[in-house]
Amino acid sequence: MYSVTLIGDTAVRARLSRMRAAVPRMLGVALTAGALPLVNRAKQLCPYKTGNLRRSIHFGDLILGPGFAEGKAGTNLEYAAAQERGATIVPKTAKALHWKTDSGKDVFARRVTIPPHPYMRPAADETFPVVASTIARSLALQLVRVP
Repeated sequence: MYSVTLIGDTAVRARLSRMRAAVPRMLGVALTAGALPLVNRAKQLCPYKTGNLRRSIHFGDLILGPGFAEGKAGTNLEYAAAQERGATIVPKTAKALHWKTDSGKDVFARRVTIPPHPYMRPAADETFPVVASTIARSLALQLVRVP
């Protein structure tokens, strides 16, 4: 077995200390850069009628800690999960659901079934290699720039 010992260079120790202090910020920048391909692909795949769902897809809620970064890609719209996984909607207090069509016609229904239109999961599966390589490339570029 071989043993390697690094003794002393104060400049090396100082640079390593600066790198350690910069790691949370670097991880946050790398994670944000890596999330962009995922967010962009999810926007391309999501169902489109008015564009609200597409515009609401974002990356955020970034949490930086010692040696880790965490963030969430998705949307905060109530109907987003129903579009992704499908749902059955039933009235809560009335006997029937009611809405008007684009032409103004009244429609009544006891239940409405929304078929799944997955967009986040396929986007994640499809972009994983690009996300991973983007995060790695971003970290490498940032580490080289630490004075």
